[in-house]
Amino acid sequence: MRHVLNELLAYHKWANERFFDLVSMLSPSDYAKDLGSSHGGVRGTAVHMYNAEYIWLSRLNGQSPRRMFSESYFPDWKTLQAEWLHLEKRLDRIKTNLNGSADDVIEYTTTAGKKFAQPKWQMLSHFVNHASYHRGQIVTMVRQLESEVDAHPHIVIQPLDLISYYRNGQNSKS
Repeated sequence: MRHVLNELLAYHKWANERFFDLVSMLSPSDYAKDLGSSHGGVRGTAVHMYNAEYIWLSRLNGQSPRRMFSESYFPDWKTLQAEWLHLEKRLDRIKTNLNGSADDVIEYTTTAGKKFAQPKWQMLSHFVNHASYHRGQIVTMVRQLESEVDAHPHIVIQPLDLISYYRNGQNSKS
């Protein structure tokens, strides 16, 4: 189990790096534009993703945040990305300390006040899956933005899916 989790977390980091590059190519107005998605647009979805990662990493460290950061907390993409890179360091520490603890059950309280208890492996699997889902939404939004504004020749959308990670030889093979 530990090997699979480490592999998924390495994939998550790889995909986030590509995701960060993609969002960095957007103009501030495209980044902030409301596209009618479940979280508005790229900015709203990115902030939602950050919030989810912040909350799940906090829960894995024995804390249960009761509220999320609003979009206004992050005035632009660079601010959000800088905070996100701090989260990735927390994730690296969790990954390093997984030795035999993937089955440990963590008790936490949701932002809605409901109590749950789950093994770390379930929490981390959800963590990766949730981010994959929303990265896919953002790719769709970027394509929507490209079609609205004739062309964005500077935007390159790299594959973000797990099989691309494996095909590019990124997996740890450990």
